[in-house]
Amino acid sequence: MKLGFIGTGVMGAAIAGHLLDGGHELFVYNRTKAKTDDLVKKGATWLIRLVKLQLRRISFFRW
Repeated sequence: MKLGFIGTGVMGAAIAGHLLDGGHELFVYNRTKAKTDDLVKKGATWLIRLVKLQLRRISFFRW
């Protein structure tokens, strides 16, 4: 399932990591890009803009 995740601080990154571990295709956004780096290394796709989630018609979570 394609999912988007907004907010990858301490708690958000942990939740997003579990979604990746569950085999979901994950698109992540955070105001500070560095906080998405570990998730991107695990296979997530970083989005430079939130509008990209809407254009791809992806269900997303905000944390």
